[in-house]
Amino acid sequence: MPAQTTRLVIRPTLIVLTSMLGVYTFAAYKTNQNTDSYLSRYPLNTNTGYWIISNAYEARQSYEFDKITQRRQQWMRKMDNVFPPAIACRIVTIYTDAADYWKDIQDTDRALATIGILATAIIASRLFPRSFPRVLRSLFHHPFSGRSVTLLTSAFNHLSSSHLVGNLSGLWFAGVGYQWLSQDCPPVNLSIEEANSCYHLLAFTFASGSFSMLCNHLYEVALYRSRVRLFGPTSLATLTFKTGWQVTPTCGISGVIYAVVAVALLGFGDDKARLPLGQEIPAWMLSIPLLLFETAGLLAKRPFLSMKHVAHIAGFVFGALYVQCGMGTWETARVAVARATGRAMPVKVIYPRSSFDSIQDTQTH
Repeated sequence: MPAQTTRLVIRPTLIVLTSMLGVYTFAAYKTNQNTDSYLSRYPLNTNTGYWIISNAYEARQSYEFDKITQRRQQWMRKMDNVFPPAIACRIVTIYTDAADYWKDIQDTDRALATIGILATAIIASRLFPRSFPRVLRSLFHHPFSGRSVTLLTSAFNHLSSSHLVGNLSGLWFAGVGYQWLSQDCPPVNLSIEEANSCYHLLAFTFASGSFSMLCNHLYEVALYRSRVRLFGPTSLATLTFKTGWQVTPTCGISGVIYAVVAVALLGFGDDKARLPLGQEIPAWMLSIPLLLFETAGLLAKRPFLSMKHVAHIAGFVFGALYVQCGMGTWETARVAVARATGRAMPVKVIYPRSSFDSIQDTQTH
């Protein structure tokens, strides 16, 4: 029994928590590094010729704008040596338009694109016969397989293309929660400068996915462990398809979706949501039917549409806790990493952008 407890409970919990700490430490380090780099080139209150730098985001925009200009000139010189002037100008214009488009994409959309590309690449790799056994072993989590590392990877794997499309659509629809976590919206939640929020958003995605998988893992271990000892299956297939009950492998990013939904509903809780009949209610009240549905599925012990209700509830709890103390913890981690690496302390937000400023920026670009 102690050996089983260590293998099924203690070790997975330690692996997930340690990995979350490591990922957040790396994200804090890279965020500090990028912010320092941009602000060292374009300090606050500097007039760049485009605007007066009032925050790290504008410093990053100025850097990227200058970089695009330099690369455009370099490409023009190279293309002039190969193509006629008209064709060279057309090629450089296409590059400039694409670079300008990428520069203006919000960090939320960049993070969503990264997640989508990763999840699509994983499911596409299963089309190759040689890679499928590796995906099955490394990217599907089964609570009694003894492979704790799959708790970290299975959130980015999906059962089918329809499962993938549904989850990515849900994540995109709830993407306003990502904006609340980043500098894309007016940074009322940030007290220190943050030029690039992508690392933070990806760390949040990894942590919420791993946490929801861990909670579902512990629930299924507690629910099925006595039956596993009784049947004593000799293989994973026997364990999964035993007549009368099933312990199915877990995968999918739905726990992350629920975490982002929680951030969106509770972070913007004072905003109003309009119901189909025209009534307006506080946004946070939309979480009530959502949680009631998941709780009913959990208590029924017969999941609706094979959903992992515990993972969904755990993801929502993670997002709700993040709204309360997550941003403060994230900035504390950034300060601690700066001290540990000998970097200058992150700069305090001096001129936080207002909603009006953000609207003006959007209209300008």
